[in-house]
Amino acid sequence: MSPDVYQLSREIIHQHCFQTFSVAFICAKLEMAWFRRGGQDPNGGRAPVARPFAHGETSVKDRMAALRNAMYQGGRGRGLGIAAGNPWAGTQRAEVTPVAQDVMIRAPADNEAVFEGLMNAAGGVMMSILRLVDVAPFTANVMQNHGLDVRGMIAAQIVCALRMPGVQIQRQQLIQEVMAPELPAEQMVPRDQARGQVERCLRNYNAIRDHAWLMDMIAAAQAAFPENPPPWLARFVLEREHFGWVQNLTLVEMLDYIWHITEYVDDRTRARATGIVLLTVTSFALRGSITHSKLSRLITDLQPVVRYASEILNINDIACTWANFGHLVHDGNMPAIMRRWLGMVPAGAVRLRVLLSQAAGSGLTSLYVIARAIHEHPDFPWPYIARLYPAEWRAAGTAIAIVGGNPYFGFRRDLAEVRSTLFKNLASFCGKLLVAAGDKTLDNKESISRMIESYLETSQGADLAGDMTDEEIGEAHHMINMVANHPSNMANTTNMAGHDDPDEIQARHVNFAAPPGIAPPPPAVQPPPLPPADGDNGNE
Repeated sequence: MSPDVYQLSREIIHQHCFQTFSVAFICAKLEMAWFRRGGQDPNGGRAPVARPFAHGETSVKDRMAALRNAMYQGGRGRGLGIAAGNPWAGTQRAEVTPVAQDVMIRAPADNEAVFEGLMNAAGGVMMSILRLVDVAPFTANVMQNHGLDVRGMIAAQIVCALRMPGVQIQRQQLIQEVMAPELPAEQMVPRDQARGQVERCLRNYNAIRDHAWLMDMIAAAQAAFPENPPPWLARFVLEREHFGWVQNLTLVEMLDYIWHITEYVDDRTRARATGIVLLTVTSFALRGSITHSKLSRLITDLQPVVRYASEILNINDIACTWANFGHLVHDGNMPAIMRRWLGMVPAGAVRLRVLLSQAAGSGLTSLYVIARAIHEHPDFPWPYIARLYPAEWRAAGTAIAIVGGNPYFGFRRDLAEVRSTLFKNLASFCGKLLVAAGDKTLDNKESISRMIESYLETSQGADLAGDMTDEEIGEAHHMINMVANHPSNMANTTNMAGHDDPDEIQARHVNFAAPPGIAPPPPAVQPPPLPPADGDNGNE
């Protein structure tokens, strides 16, 4: 403790403490601390710096501030009385060169690889290793020309099960490998790296033991040949001491063994592999959203033709599939995808065919309600509604003109001027009108009650007593004519054969005029070109 601090402490105590015993006790403690240091000048005989104050000249507050400033001279920016290399900075300046501290702006794990790992841990998928592996049954010709059969899908399921933990993420990875449309090249591992990763998956013996259905397939294949086993059967050994692949096997031989044992799969495992087709088409048709009641009805209808539908379809998997792969589709490629899927769905799965056909129009429910109400009730006094909601009426007209006759416009990634928030009150009013007119599909909707309240509140300030002007009547007639070609009012909206591409629909509706001042509908998003096929398609 420096003499200045000691002296100042005594004066502070005498000014602010009024109990004699406490003052005496504290002063004694300060004196003991001072004499414990020998009562010597801490500067060691060196010339001290000028004292920060002279006793009795100023108040205690000012003298304390001066003392603090002097003590900071030895270590700028440091704590009171603490200076680098000199504990007595209050009485002597310490000339210390500031040292720049290294500051790590970005954390070590602040990189893309870790964020991709976060997605994988949260239910995302990893890059495809089967699309470009080019080894039977996943040859380049088969994968590029959609030629993978049921046994090939089961083989892909085995690879995914050995690669990924958890049933849900295994299903998502299987969709990535064999069902996801328009998969970009950056999501596919190059051929040589893919072959190495597939082989590592097949040599994951702990994972093989963990999957009872896979062990049953291997055992069933061996039991099928009690005598004269084929050469491929000896490539995998089930003995306790020598479990696994025999030595010096190539990836071609290992995948050939996997393909052979797929013949001995049980019905449930086969249904789980092929069921990802059902999961994918359902998720895409519903945009990943379905209620418990609707899912229950769908499973009941599919049960006669898809035996294990209840194990394949669930709300979480449907939502996860759309979250992982919904960005791959848009209004440009969705018509071709749906036409292809509708053509392959078995005739007995009527409910699934209806579900796929109803994908047309999804994503723009509010706009569809408006278009249907105006089209089905042209004699309704729509000019008064336009007077109630002028901004929303204009926004709806703009949206209808932009959508044109494209039934899959709702799959466009940026809805911009057709988003439902631009005309939510008008859509609610039109929904109420359809319900009152006997449309049961919109009955019992909570939004209807909110619409009524909003309508009544808005109508308080609208002039509904005046006659409709010629301009208002003309605008209403234009809207009525325009919604006639809207997808919601086309006779073949729910088309079991699918719909044409947006450009073809646009060409048929050349007279689909937009209201004055509204830009024509933008062209449909075109799918990106496919990456060039690898010239070397030979197997190792």
